[in-house]
Amino acid sequence: MQKSRFYKPYKNGRCVFPKRGRSGVYLIKLKGEIVYVGSSGTDLYKAMYRHLQTWETYLPVVTYVDKLPDITVRVVYCTPKQATALEIMLIRKLQPKDNTAKYESFAAAGYDFKTLKQYEEENTRVVQLEEPVEVPF
Repeated sequence: MQKSRFYKPYKNGRCVFPKRGRSGVYLIKLKGEIVYVGSSGTDLYKAMYRHLQTWETYLPVVTYVDKLPDITVRVVYCTPKQATALEIMLIRKLQPKDNTAKYESFAAAGYDFKTLKQYEEENTRVVQLEEPVEVPF
């Protein structure tokens, strides 16, 4: 498992994202408060930036386009199985206001607690961010 520090998702109008095509979890902070936790089993970049850009879709998507100056994000690279467990455990623990599913009735198992503990450990490797790049969807 690898995680980034919280960082601004755009620099000089360009996306800042460590690596594409990886599974993991993302956390979105608004003015220092974690307001959303999400995951992807295939492309974390696409999943996270969906909340930071304007979309025309038939599905309801929480977006923060009008709040970008106050947004910071964290990405956590992990396996798809870890991503599912970590997303649920972080939502249960943090109760972000914009996550509609709160998983109160989710019966956490040993693997779920182990994944959360691994995330919380300070020695989890921190991902270095690359220079801003324009990455088309």
